[in-house]
Amino acid sequence: LGKTITAGEVIRHYVEERDARRVYVVVPANLAEQWRSDLLTVHKMYDGYQIISMQDLARIKAEREIDGYKSVDLFIVDEAQNLTPHEIKTIITRAGENAKIIFTGDIYQIDTPYLDTQSNGLSYLIDRMHGQALHAHVTLEKGERSPLANLANELL
Repeated sequence: LGKTITAGEVIRHYVEERDARRVYVVVPANLAEQWRSDLLTVHKMYDGYQIISMQDLARIKAEREIDGYKSVDLFIVDEAQNLTPHEIKTIITRAGENAKIIFTGDIYQIDTPYLDTQSNGLSYLIDRMHGQALHAHVTLEKGERSPLANLANELL
């Protein structure tokens, strides 16, 4: 399974099995509708989550409203390779008691011009949290895209 489908299954599990009341999915604005569609059609989820664009998260941070996320049960941040280390830290340090945060991304698909495979927030998180009891990291070995896209990830 791909990272987005796997994250969708985690959301479904938390809402249906763990009775999560506050689930937030943070995505780039151009992927918000795809997430809504996938959660509805692929995962058959009609409620129990809120999709927030990264741009809205930036606004929320600027207005100091992010402290409202202290009571979130599950927080999924998609395309985290496009965040800076500071943005990753800001999200994690606002987590409340028992909150779970999942960052998904591919460090070889960075769309932010000033970040690279080493300086992006996802790589920073993986490097800095390695070995910590509250951290887990999963690398998907096989891409779910075309052979050409996978080859480009390896060589370019």
